[in-house]
Amino acid sequence: MVSNPVTVDILTPIAPDLFVLQSSPEDVRTTVVRLPDGGLWVHAPPAWSPALHEVLSTVGAVAHLVAVTPEQAAQLNSWVAQVDGVRCWAAASVVDATLDAGHPMPPVSPLDARADWWSHTIECRTARGNAHEEALFLHLPSRALIVGGLLETRHPGAVPGLVQWTARVTGRPPALAGTPVSMQLRFFGQRRTLASLVRWARSTEPSRVVPMRGALLDAPSDLLLGAGWEWVGADGPIPPMMRFALGANPGGAVAFFVALATVSGLLLGLELPAPSGISRFATALVMADILGGLVAMASPETRRWWRTRGRAWIAGSLGIHVMHPLALVAAHDGSVGWALGLWMLAMVGGMLVWLWPDRRGALPLAMFLVGFGTIFFSADAAGPVWFASVYLLKLVGCFSYGTRADLEE
Repeated sequence: MVSNPVTVDILTPIAPDLFVLQSSPEDVRTTVVRLPDGGLWVHAPPAWSPALHEVLSTVGAVAHLVAVTPEQAAQLNSWVAQVDGVRCWAAASVVDATLDAGHPMPPVSPLDARADWWSHTIECRTARGNAHEEALFLHLPSRALIVGGLLETRHPGAVPGLVQWTARVTGRPPALAGTPVSMQLRFFGQRRTLASLVRWARSTEPSRVVPMRGALLDAPSDLLLGAGWEWVGADGPIPPMMRFALGANPGGAVAFFVALATVSGLLLGLELPAPSGISRFATALVMADILGGLVAMASPETRRWWRTRGRAWIAGSLGIHVMHPLALVAAHDGSVGWALGLWMLAMVGGMLVWLWPDRRGALPLAMFLVGFGTIFFSADAAGPVWFASVYLLKLVGCFSYGTRADLEE
């Protein structure tokens, strides 16, 4: 049996019949809900101690214990030995990990078999990952969302200096919530199941977020959940690197066609003539990004996501696109003038399409720039001439025109 010392300062009420213990070991926050029958539902319980039992007895009798981690599950025996009639709950993955570590456990009920003892007061939703199950709990009377290891928060004053400096450069405030990398890996390849849990949590519009770890903030719940779970995406699993490269997190049929276009561009680039293997690989990467980006930007959801980004994101995207003509130059021995000219034409074209007063004239202007760029730079392009056309089509015709069209609708 695992036993950790617990120092309990006070049981702090944060809503009617909702309390937190702020001094649990390892900065783990214990959340306590008083049920209509007077029994206590305890989330992330520490080891039993006389002092802890005395404090909890001031508001009710402990009836249900929800263990979130194997360490907490290993401490359930200390409660069962001291509290009559207490019922223990834990995810199957937590039980398995506790038993594998050699710790004995009392009878434990799975979270998906919850009974009427607390389901009318607390709504529970779960998501299964790789040998892991994560649960969120919504306290219905107060609309408070109780979170385990899926979200950690931090006070604005605890933001590291490097993060603050980065925020000043990008113009985006540092996130006050996030998911530990170890937890993200538990849902690697399984994020679609997690996406439904995230959608449910955000749709409940909780009054506040009560995390197991981190600061207890009064910040709006949509701000914390949006920042902390941005990596999940609302519509499905796209790895963070691809999500950044594509500028959105599409799911369903859109994700399929984006992946298909990306793979097609990669294979096409590998088949194009190139002076060396490295040049061929660079060409394949550029073609994969161009075709995948074209399909991604064709989705209204992608363009809507871009409109929510700040100037730093827009500048970052344009900066990344600088690498495209430079990569093509390296791959096909074109001149530096060709690369810089192509990039400048794309930037100017994007500005013209964005600022053009008449929407009907925007697309013909973009197509004219595409054709002009192809003819003008083809004489100095040692590789396939239509590379310039595809590149301009993506940046000017797709991004600039498509985003502007959405704004005008």
